[in-house]
Amino acid sequence: MAHTTHYRADIDGLRAAAVFAVIVFHYWGFPFPSGYLGVDVFFVISGYVITAYLFAADKITWADFLLTFYVRRIKRLAPALITCVVVSSILFALVTTHAPREAFASGAWSLVGFSNVYLLNQSQNYFSLDAELIPFTHTWSLGVEEQFYLVYPALIACVGYSWRMRRQTMGRAVATISVLSAASFCYYLFLQIQNPVAAFYLMPTRFWELGAGGLTYFATVSRLAFGGRWIANVCMLAVIGCFVAPSAWTPVTLPLCVALTASLILVNDRAASIASKALSLRPVVGIGRISYSLYLWHWTTLVIGRWTFGDSSALLPILLALATLFASASYLFVEAPLRRADWTGSNARTLVVGLFASFAAFLFVDRAMSSFAKHYDANLPSLVGVPAPEAWRPNLCNGREAVSKLGDPLTFCLAADRSPAKPHVLYLLGDSHAAQLFEMTKLATADLPFSPRFINLEDVNEFVVGLTRGARQSKLLNYVLDYGKRGDVIVIAFYRGHLNPARDRHVPLGESVSIGHFGANFVAAMDPYVDKMVESGMQVILVADTPQMRANAPSSSCALQIKLFGSSICRVSKEQDLQTRRRQDLAFDALEKKYPDSVFIWDPINEIYARSDQIDVLDDQGRYNMLDWNHLTEDRAERLAPSFRAFLVKHGALVGYAP
Repeated sequence: MAHTTHYRADIDGLRAAAVFAVIVFHYWGFPFPSGYLGVDVFFVISGYVITAYLFAADKITWADFLLTFYVRRIKRLAPALITCVVVSSILFALVTTHAPREAFASGAWSLVGFSNVYLLNQSQNYFSLDAELIPFTHTWSLGVEEQFYLVYPALIACVGYSWRMRRQTMGRAVATISVLSAASFCYYLFLQIQNPVAAFYLMPTRFWELGAGGLTYFATVSRLAFGGRWIANVCMLAVIGCFVAPSAWTPVTLPLCVALTASLILVNDRAASIASKALSLRPVVGIGRISYSLYLWHWTTLVIGRWTFGDSSALLPILLALATLFASASYLFVEAPLRRADWTGSNARTLVVGLFASFAAFLFVDRAMSSFAKHYDANLPSLVGVPAPEAWRPNLCNGREAVSKLGDPLTFCLAADRSPAKPHVLYLLGDSHAAQLFEMTKLATADLPFSPRFINLEDVNEFVVGLTRGARQSKLLNYVLDYGKRGDVIVIAFYRGHLNPARDRHVPLGESVSIGHFGANFVAAMDPYVDKMVESGMQVILVADTPQMRANAPSSSCALQIKLFGSSICRVSKEQDLQTRRRQDLAFDALEKKYPDSVFIWDPINEIYARSDQIDVLDDQGRYNMLDWNHLTEDRAERLAPSFRAFLVKHGALVGYAP
């Protein structure tokens, strides 16, 4: 299909500026704290280029035109994307321990143009700490563009565009795209308040950015011009200013960056400005030509580097050099040659081949690689002699699978033989964060008049999850009320994430935190139970949650990083840890305040952190603190026994025994 559009080197230069801003943001942050706006620059460019392609096509039937368009898109995008996702998935599986399935699923969905939808469904915030360890998070933008490519040509057809009446019908296209772009922008503003994650990921809320590029093309062919060289230079400097602006300014800088990019493309079309000349320099254009492959590889290389060697700043230039090498090889040997090659001699067959290859790669990554990673242990840490942390001792009362094998789990796990030496029961209830403390409670009460009993049902309708989601009854707590006696102690411990809107992510420092909906549910549900326990002479101890590492990474991978560099991506500050735990602390404080003589809070955090303001998976003696990113090792938990025993003794008169 012949085209009459002229090549513009400055457009490739603008691509280079955009990818440079994104890379600097991802690798260093400074001096581009808003460098992620480079993606928005890409959107405007894509809208401009695709619209130019559509309206510059020679006379041809719409069926042939659409088929040719989609084939060109597949040949342009699929080879480099498939290569990057497949190779990165293999490398990722080889260097991690039991890598999360989400990492592979996000890559797989990118191959069929829906990683943005998948990430939205997973509520994977692009700016979260978790996102730093998912190698394909950045492909959300490809999903937006591919969905745009799917609907945009059909939209142009629906407005009545024809090659015979190009000029006459262009006005309808301008009006339609303008209206849809305005509606998209309004929808974006609405969702930015109601659901900012959806506003970030969805194509309908990004259409206005691509539409701005399309309208810019119409302005260029209509010879609409304003200003001169100095306008182009100011626009270029202002775009850079948007990258440099604080990220908190995004509500202003994002639409401003879109408008400035569109203006720069328009003015540079016929103004020989300094900006145009700078963007047209051969090295800059060269980066722009490989910008697609560079965008793909820069993030996967960085994430794989984080999983293996951590986030040492000294490694970042090396990782960037590797990403550039991979991107250059991808462009030279995959992207460029396959884009120009005649795959099958037929557009229809090429479309089938492209779709089949994408779907085959989808199955390979989503099924084969995620399954392989789930069972693969011969990873880099073990190969270089870094052992994994020792697993907890088996416990028949811990977890849904184990408990399901018991005929009457509550009786089996919680019934106690009271004796003169052990007249009281210490009921340890909760989830896996209670399980991690069971052996510790046995040590702490060895010479005290308590028999520890424990159960973790892991039932979404029972106890922790159920009560935080609005349930008002718990068969577990009802059992304790039925069989508990005066002097017994109920110890409740659970993962703080159950009370946070995003369960497994840290709450950003500086963000205002209230008790929240889930925390209020928990307090409201526990209140009548605590009231009855207090009336029966029992006491309640609420265990403030133990540390949550900065990254959801295997402890052995982080131990390797500590061995090599002295710290790891798992390391978390006490300030951050407490910020993420804030909702749980507020919920516990509410119960303690209402029952000051019967409800007590034991907080092991101070002892775990000791005199440090940070903690990593290994302590100063090289012993594992963490079994994984949010559970203590049994050894580290047992070292809390003296502290817990002292806590019980301190409140001894209240629980019916003398210290």
